[in-house]
Amino acid sequence: MEVLRDPLTRPFRFALTEFNSTELNVLAAAAHFQKNENAGGVALLESELIRHPDNETLLMVTAQTYFMRGLYTNVIPVINRKLARSPDDPHWIFGKGYASLQVGAYNDAVAAFSHLLEIQTNNPDVLFNRAFAYFQSDQLDAARADFLRLQAAHTNSFQVAYGLGEIAWRKHETNEAVRNYQSYLANAPTNSAELKTVRERLRQLNVTSDK
Repeated sequence: MEVLRDPLTRPFRFALTEFNSTELNVLAAAAHFQKNENAGGVALLESELIRHPDNETLLMVTAQTYFMRGLYTNVIPVINRKLARSPDDPHWIFGKGYASLQVGAYNDAVAAFSHLLEIQTNNPDVLFNRAFAYFQSDQLDAARADFLRLQAAHTNSFQVAYGLGEIAWRKHETNEAVRNYQSYLANAPTNSAELKTVRERLRQLNVTSDK
């Protein structure tokens, strides 16, 4: 930032053009982010987006940076700007769905993933994320339909078994919950994130597990 201070504050001395002044501000924003000064980095990127709203490279760099820093609230308007011009771009639609999931906008996530499934009918990652969005918004029947569709193609998926187990748990369907939790235990690695939860669920259901 010390090196960049003069060209940032006195650009006229460095004969900066529209192009290389943008590069300079993006570089300065990167320095702010590396110093965990998110507000400063965001301010620089947003000012460049105002000046160059049609710059595709700038949109991509900004979105990638926000995702990397976990700035999901900030990235959604950037994605919306891109989707307004390219509504069927799979990369950006998935980004909209994922970012919406992270901020708890589950209906927006479902809408994005549903749109993408119209384009990429058999994309399992998209289907899994839509199932999760349905689950988080308490649309359990819709979530189960997506998970069952995934299970038909990925029989031994422990992630799918966990999802189905959690749906059955919420719906108080004991036998279905036990069956899916046991399927999870049979296929999940020993360091899987949900293992403790599954063991506790089975303990509460008075079912022993040896994993």
